[in-house]
Amino acid sequence: MAYFPQVGANGMTVQLPFGQTFSHLTSVSEMQSGPRQSYAWRPNPLMAWDLTYPALTPAEYGTLLSFFQSQQGRYGEFTFLDPGGNLVPASENFADASWQQFSVAVGASVAGPFSGSLGTTITGTTNGMLAAVVLPSGNGTGLWLCGSVYVLAPAASSLVIGFIDSGFNVLASQSCALPANQWTRIACTTQLATNSAIRLLVGGFGSWTGPLSLFGAQVAPIGGPGAYQRTPGNYGLHPKARFDTDLLEPQYVGPAQISLKLRLTEHA
Repeated sequence: MAYFPQVGANGMTVQLPFGQTFSHLTSVSEMQSGPRQSYAWRPNPLMAWDLTYPALTPAEYGTLLSFFQSQQGRYGEFTFLDPGGNLVPASENFADASWQQFSVAVGASVAGPFSGSLGTTITGTTNGMLAAVVLPSGNGTGLWLCGSVYVLAPAASSLVIGFIDSGFNVLASQSCALPANQWTRIACTTQLATNSAIRLLVGGFGSWTGPLSLFGAQVAPIGGPGAYQRTPGNYGLHPKARFDTDLLEPQYVGPAQISLKLRLTEHA
């Protein structure tokens, strides 16, 4: 399955403004006895994205045009990695089955970096690690990803964050300093050079021993952490997307400057 292209440097997929809409499918019956009955046919709404490019270079527009032609307009189906979403399936529930646990024990909830007790204390032994699949189908060579997580350490230390493939080969890693008793967001950015399935890695390299509190793991398909998005509510992987037009209509607004608007839709 092809991915919608990142057209600019460091993983740029879309320029601002960037909009999302949701499509629900609900049947409603007005009963003669008075009560209204409704049924939601979709457990989760389908999405649509309004992509705006006010200032594309000719090369960036050429990338979009080539992909559009390869999909034959509305006909082709592709995977859209939402730059406003999160590729980690369960960003705050580290006991979820989507997280692989290696020499760690998930403990109690604690106060997070924002409001509420949404942080989780996790104790590592010897060489603790957590891993979550973020690109299950692989085939992402050339894509930019940035993994991040908020960490609270009881004493000044460091923690590794990075990416591994399906065979546990390390693709990228970053050892990040942690101050004592202060929530800190650590991050690692990489451009993929493999078509293997991709996992986010937190810990490893002997960097995790003892208790740490974690909150808000995220992988964004951009060159930096981006604004935090909670999952599963803002899951960023959409494997059934299509163009909602059969014609591109670029506007040439200046020398080497092209404006373009696109709409993508998600299908069941």
